[in-house]
Amino acid sequence: MKTTFLNNQINAELAEAEQIIPIVIGTKNNSMKNNYWFNSFLFAARGLKHIIKQESNFRLEMALGVLALIAAAVLKCSATEWAIILICCTLVFITEAINSVFEELVDWIHPEHHEKAGKIKDMAAAAPLIASLFALITGLFIFIPKIWVIIQAFLK
Repeated sequence: MKTTFLNNQINAELAEAEQIIPIVIGTKNNSMKNNYWFNSFLFAARGLKHIIKQESNFRLEMALGVLALIAAAVLKCSATEWAIILICCTLVFITEAINSVFEELVDWIHPEHHEKAGKIKDMAAAAPLIASLFALITGLFIFIPKIWVIIQAFLK
């Protein structure tokens, strides 16, 4: 029963995709190729909009990323430190986005609570947790020495 339902859902999605794909991909002429890239960008932007709108963790991580960038500017970080901070922030954003996709997909495939579905979602949630801890530790390595210099100068 569940397999039949899932197969019907997949077939319906594929039929819909077959209707859309020729419109999006178009022919080999340049205007259609440019349209393809433009549409790809629009679809990606729409996905980002969904993540920002639906995922409070993503919004929190964005706010913390902005704070890290402000701290980098105030503390006059080097170009290398800026690059490291940007890479860490991007890693957190990407892993959170992938986690959101897993959650949506699992909820779509198995809407009712199931132990395996919960396990998959928990495992996917580990990725942004690991990335966030890595970013935090990296941020501490970059920011603490700079803050310590300011504290020492203030105490003199």
